[in-house]
Amino acid sequence: MPPPFDVQLIKSTTLLFRVNIFIYALIAFFVVLRMPGFIGLFGTSEEWSSGHFLRYIAPPRPQFKKSRSTLKRKGTKGSGKGGAGKMQRNDSTRTVVGDGREPKDEMEMIKDEEAVEQIYVRYPPRRHASTRKHYEEDEDYEGLSALQPYFPPTHVPSVPSSLRPLLSLSRLPLPFPPSSTRPYSLKQFCVVLSYCVILFYALMYRSNPFIDATRSGWVSTSQIPLVLGLGVKGNALGLGGLLGVGYERLNWGHRVVGRVVVFCANLHGVFYVYKWTATGTFTTAIARPKNVWGMILLIAINILWIFSTIGWRKGKGLGYRVFIWSHVLGAIVTIPAIYMHQPSLWLYALSSAGIWGLDRIIRMAKTRVAIAILTPSPLSTNPSPARSGTPARPGSCDVIHLTIPSLNTGWRAGQHVRLRVISPGVMGWFGSSEVHPFTIANAPVSSPSYPSASHHYSAPAGDEGLHLVIKKCGLWTGRLAELATSPHHSSYLSSTLEDGEEHLDTRTRVRVLIEGPYGGPGRLVFSSFSSVVLVCGGSGITFGLGMLSDLVKKDLAGECRVKSCELVWVVTGVKGGEVEGTIPRLVELAEVGRRQQRRRGGGGSRMEVKVNVFYTRAVTSQISLSGLLGRGDDEDEGEVDAKYYYRPIAIHPNVVISPGRPKLAKSLDYAITQACSLSHGSSGMESRMSDDFNRRHSNLNFMAGGPGPKGVAVGVCGPRELGEDVGRTVTGVDPARRERVGGIEIYEEVFGL
Repeated sequence: MPPPFDVQLIKSTTLLFRVNIFIYALIAFFVVLRMPGFIGLFGTSEEWSSGHFLRYIAPPRPQFKKSRSTLKRKGTKGSGKGGAGKMQRNDSTRTVVGDGREPKDEMEMIKDEEAVEQIYVRYPPRRHASTRKHYEEDEDYEGLSALQPYFPPTHVPSVPSSLRPLLSLSRLPLPFPPSSTRPYSLKQFCVVLSYCVILFYALMYRSNPFIDATRSGWVSTSQIPLVLGLGVKGNALGLGGLLGVGYERLNWGHRVVGRVVVFCANLHGVFYVYKWTATGTFTTAIARPKNVWGMILLIAINILWIFSTIGWRKGKGLGYRVFIWSHVLGAIVTIPAIYMHQPSLWLYALSSAGIWGLDRIIRMAKTRVAIAILTPSPLSTNPSPARSGTPARPGSCDVIHLTIPSLNTGWRAGQHVRLRVISPGVMGWFGSSEVHPFTIANAPVSSPSYPSASHHYSAPAGDEGLHLVIKKCGLWTGRLAELATSPHHSSYLSSTLEDGEEHLDTRTRVRVLIEGPYGGPGRLVFSSFSSVVLVCGGSGITFGLGMLSDLVKKDLAGECRVKSCELVWVVTGVKGGEVEGTIPRLVELAEVGRRQQRRRGGGGSRMEVKVNVFYTRAVTSQISLSGLLGRGDDEDEGEVDAKYYYRPIAIHPNVVISPGRPKLAKSLDYAITQACSLSHGSSGMESRMSDDFNRRHSNLNFMAGGPGPKGVAVGVCGPRELGEDVGRTVTGVDPARRERVGGIEIYEEVFGL
């Protein structure tokens, strides 16, 4: 008859194996439920193949069919061979609100009717002359032919229509855990409660952990593969890859399972330490090799837990570095210690090593070494130092624009990368070892190999490479700002001539290690919805910029179903490099959508772009509107006194700056109204092309729910309070109205997850 310990070991082995099979079967069930979203990605041009590896492709040259009518403008002579001449590479075709002078006639730069102006962003924003009057006069502009391919993406809702009320209910926040961390939603609480009940059964079934602690050791070890699966960033074996969500959205689960592992491991270890001490055999027992490895394993697990608490995890500088390195070294020690402590646990040790090792291999494959260009955005709107040829004083910027020309595709809108500056001697030893995540702020270049309209019609988004907007808010970003503005590290000062004004651009070249892309909306395809609302707070505008740029690009290509897109940006004030460097970009994107609507006959045939900027801090000084648009004071239309800033100010027909808090309910109501009223507003040609597309993809469209509105997508990126406000606003929508529009889905990125 086997000894009692071996009997207990056999019972624990069998029981925990069955319990883990049950847990993974539940996970597989939810993976299968989310499979329609994965299949739906194949109904898009590039969503299924993008978002994995960063790379460079040659931007496709736009090819345009002849318009049936000659491009002309009232009161303007056509430009022919003897006209104003052909468009040069350095000529700007962007349009921003200007300084009150007569704008250049853009039609003079068009060689013939086959050319078309391309209005797209270039970072950092330059100073160009134009006026509000230009937008009014441009109403007489005759557009391109409406005969453009229309290939809307397949829309796959997250849940069937019958379960939409449960989707809203699952978002309800609960008052725990404590306010120092983000509170759980109802669905997260249900998952945690179910998981704890299952493991409590595994721990207590025919066992007493206070008499025999073997079971608690098995429970702890058996959950280590799940901890790694919830925490890894770069492989499909991670639950994020299987469920179609980013690793950062599963961090809460990683922490919950990790605490269960720590609790059960300490229950196991403390029991034996107490037992050996009480019997006076501690010295003899601890000298055994298996017990030495057990003590090493217990210490490593506790170090992982201690240095992952919120004080270290949220700490800046040394605290965060200790958190990262303790996790890496702790994992390296823990995995082999499992097998050395108890060889019968080889299955859990091997699976943990496989998940962790494959994650490291794929993360290396997703890492690129590249040269990045840093361009500072000044603190104030006064550009006199640049015009005088004097570089900005070191550290005199609060926003840095980082561009990597050698990487221009491979990501999806809303994804982020992990950045490390490795140029020797510029960030210090510790600074060069720090890795920081930043959301990509522009759209990728479309692959010319895909036989879609994007090859022929898309504007050159991302042709300057991957772009990041980095706000100065800590030690590492502060050093990066000093590096960007320091004349000792500047690679060159490029002198340009724009609108008759000569100025200098300070640009610094650094070598960076960039890893990604990660995260993003996963299987939620924003371009497949009828309306989109993007809500951004502060530096969360990078998410809004990337998503809006991508939607505009797809709309130009005829690969976007969205009829109305509104971006709501909440900032504390309207002065500073972050706002002044972003407003011109938002104006340009709004103008692209506005012109495309007129060219295609209006009537909701294409996406309407609206931008609302809200500043919540009282204005205490005069503000230059021209400064917000990237021009100097000598081009100013005049400063506006603070007392007039109690009402909204339109700097573009579709861009409004307003004081106060955002009116989220009003924005959502407008999006629902537009989705319901414009879903059937497509032109006849669009309808025929869409019907042809649907017939060829009938195997995917069974999930789209038939004709009618395809729902509203709400994307939010900002502080926790902003995300909670958006959640309450969406939950408060009338259920009948929500069903009429086809459902409302939220994608949320909250600072400090």
